[in-house]
Amino acid sequence: MLRKIGLFTLISLTIYLGIAAGLILSDRPQPDLATAGESLSFDVLISVNYAKMPELQPYTARDGASLYYRLYESSTPTVKKLVLLHGSGWHSMQFYLLARYLSEQGAATVITPDLRGHGFNPERCGDVDYVGQLEDDLADLIEMLRKRYPNADVVVGGHSSGGGLAIRFAGSKHGAKSDAISFWHPS
Repeated sequence: MLRKIGLFTLISLTIYLGIAAGLILSDRPQPDLATAGESLSFDVLISVNYAKMPELQPYTARDGASLYYRLYESSTPTVKKLVLLHGSGWHSMQFYLLARYLSEQGAATVITPDLRGHGFNPERCGDVDYVGQLEDDLADLIEMLRKRYPNADVVVGGHSSGGGLAIRFAGSKHGAKSDAISFWHPS
């Protein structure tokens, strides 16, 4: 009896592992023959003409640190303020073309912060002092925006890890400071 159970278990395990290996192998990403041999390239982003990009503006975080953002004023009066959060390893330049387009079309005034530890000259590259500090920094930015634009509808959006920050912000003690949250991740 134990022999039959052992044999059944061995056969089941073999079938399971065979199916798992088949699924894994069949779902492997196929190389794009048009770009075979190319590496990940940011040349397109670097080659953009940034002449019309707004200068960085400072705001003060609760710990006294000076943090920075870019402001793209809407071409038409609007109460919509859109804070776009960049992904890791990048900074407010990531959204230059999108922010410029949205503001020129009158869709919103767009704010693109350099998150703590990011930007051209961060005090400490990619680092924070405590868990939740990025959420606190975002809350401080929104409070500054609310003083400048008292009747504003503030929407927080993010890409990649910026989207993760938008989600964490929404679920944090600061979540009610924004009127809406949006995020997206490359797929």
